[in-house]
Amino acid sequence: MKKSNFSYWCSSDGLLLLSAWAREGLDDNAIAAHCGVSASTLKQWKKRSPEIAEAVSRSQQVYDLEVEDALHRLAVGFKSREERIKENKSGTETTTIVKDVPPSVSAISMWLKNRCPELWCEKPDMVEAESLRKLDEILEEL
Repeated sequence: MKKSNFSYWCSSDGLLLLSAWAREGLDDNAIAAHCGVSASTLKQWKKRSPEIAEAVSRSQQVYDLEVEDALHRLAVGFKSREERIKENKSGTETTTIVKDVPPSVSAISMWLKNRCPELWCEKPDMVEAESLRKLDEILEEL
């Protein structure tokens, strides 16, 4: 199958590649080049296929924000809603169940180590410590 084939880019494999390139921060021109087509062809594909339009329209920043939001929710805990549908003789019965998802220790740890490294880093930056030691030696010599 030719890579520039529209039907390929509408498939799950093609859409996965398109969204990965968008997640990496590539613009429409770069994505079109990866597809082996011109930017105007990609623009036409986006008009023909809402799936392609969605796959390439999301920016890297949006993906990063979604992951950051998910990590934050895991770190502080959240409520999860589930709807269960049961069929019985009188029809359909929908039950909503709300569950408390407790904070995740690993998510808390990751958040703190990355957002407040000066307070939560397990290993101080050895390079910085070594640089300071050498600077102290130089100052003593002067």
